[in-house]
Amino acid sequence: MAVSEEKRSSSKSQPSSSSSCADQHYLARINTT
Repeated sequence: MAVSEEKRSSSKSQPSSSSSCADQHYLARINTT
């Protein structure tokens, strides 16, 4: 999960501050599905 989050953050090139929250929720949904 951490790896995917880092990859997404790097890809977006956005601050992990806001991306972290959005990515976590996004990844959480995928994992739950």
